[in-house]
Amino acid sequence: MSTIPVEKNDDILSMEEILEISGLDMMQGILDGIYPPAPISKLLNYNVHAVEKGKVVFRGKPNLASRNPMGTLHGGWYGTILDSAMACAVMTTLPKGKIQTTLEFKVNIIRPIPADVEVDAIGTVEHAGRSTGVAVGRIIDVQTGKLYASASTFLGPGSMAMHGTHTKFGAWLDNVSMVTYILILWIYNLKRLSNFTQKTFYYIYLSILIYFAIAYWNFGSGLGIGLDIFEVSIGLWLSTEVLVRFPNFYG
Repeated sequence: MSTIPVEKNDDILSMEEILEISGLDMMQGILDGIYPPAPISKLLNYNVHAVEKGKVVFRGKPNLASRNPMGTLHGGWYGTILDSAMACAVMTTLPKGKIQTTLEFKVNIIRPIPADVEVDAIGTVEHAGRSTGVAVGRIIDVQTGKLYASASTFLGPGSMAMHGTHTKFGAWLDNVSMVTYILILWIYNLKRLSNFTQKTFYYIYLSILIYFAIAYWNFGSGLGIGLDIFEVSIGLWLSTEVLVRFPNFYG
């Protein structure tokens, strides 16, 4: 296993350090105590218990801080440990220089975890492609094997620009790349509805994109006028999609 020097074991690895090792080496290093664990695992009282390619097990015992006002375990504890297990399972399949981020996950809580019960959260990879990963997870009683919860997750490539550099340029590039894609969807639908020319399509698209790129760099996400083009574009895309699919909707 390749390793990198870490100054403080109670800290977290920098993005530069993470990108120097494979996902499997990173998870094995956390298990062996070479690399620091995620701070949230300390807060919620769980740790890496087993690692192999395509599978990661976290073992933990919910603490008092994880209880809700009724005294039962908060649903967020189930989701957090399962998200950790599933995401880290996918991480073990990634080569050096790549990261991933959770795009969506679903948790089914089957029964509450009693106080003082130690559980395993087992994450297993179902699919690890070049751009997406799918994993499933389950929480079981360490002693009895009783199933407490199950889950599934969909992961995509991490934002290397934003999370990899932590700079103004990285955040700008990350947001411009998202808007670059979402604009196409609703402007193309608008073209289908209005029958304007391909030249007009490109003019509208490039005008908005260039305005967004310049305004975001100078004023940030609100563009100086409190406007979130990405959120607006999602709404326009959904609205125009309905109009394209159901042309009689508007008469």
